[in-house]
Amino acid sequence: MEQTETDNEAKGNGVNIAVGLLIAGLLFVFFPYDILNGLSLFGFEIRIENHSELGEFIGGITTPFLSTSAFILLYLTYKSQKKELSASRQILTRQSTITEKQLFESTFFNTLNLLNNIIQNVTFKEKPLFAEHTSYLSQYRGRECFKHLFNEYKQTYESHLNQWVTDNLFESASGENFLIPIKEGEKILSTSYKEFFDEYQAELGHYFRTLYNIIRYVKDNNSKNPKYYTNLVRAQLSTFEHLLLFYNCKSDFGTNFYPLIIEFSLLDNMPLDELLEPQHRQFYPEKAYE
Repeated sequence: MEQTETDNEAKGNGVNIAVGLLIAGLLFVFFPYDILNGLSLFGFEIRIENHSELGEFIGGITTPFLSTSAFILLYLTYKSQKKELSASRQILTRQSTITEKQLFESTFFNTLNLLNNIIQNVTFKEKPLFAEHTSYLSQYRGRECFKHLFNEYKQTYESHLNQWVTDNLFESASGENFLIPIKEGEKILSTSYKEFFDEYQAELGHYFRTLYNIIRYVKDNNSKNPKYYTNLVRAQLSTFEHLLLFYNCKSDFGTNFYPLIIEFSLLDNMPLDELLEPQHRQFYPEKAYE
């Protein structure tokens, strides 16, 4: 607003100068003709004997003033329009930025709502204790399913781990287990998770694909502050969602998701004491936990 007032004031001053020059030119013509006709002005004798000479005289005197005034007005108009055009471009740029942000956030939060709807529709049926029983013990829905799903994976993992220990005779005489080498631990994890995911893909496949696409959308469409939005997603993960995400992205099913976990520190505040093995923390670099 202050800039506009300054521009208007400058433009008004320019117009005043141009008008002043025009008036001065006219006074210079008519003042000696009407009042001082026949006198000397600036060393020149002003004697006009007929109207044609008067017209030529007036035209010769006023033309420079009119040309100068027109040039000044034209320059001021150009300068004013240039500033107005620059201001309009700035406004359009700001409006475009605001519109892009609104479109991004609309898509982001709509997709986040979709993820929550998917979670609400996840179901888990607890298996009977004995194979001959056909009825399920309990049924769960929504976020509480992830605790039971993680326990199912834990049982699958321990089964594969025990089999590996038995096959490799990695057991001391006192009955204490040696630490599994990290590379072997990765193989056990991958094999056990594949078996688990194949069984529960209907419950988890849609969930992990949607979660991945939300993080990917933020990375591809928000270069200014992506961490803010990925932190919003991470904050909504329950303990067991976090743990399943950890193991899913370390398996063959999370190959594309794994680098995003690291880039946006999506394991921050994950309960590390709930990992299946303490050494599993080494599956991700420290940046993933920051």
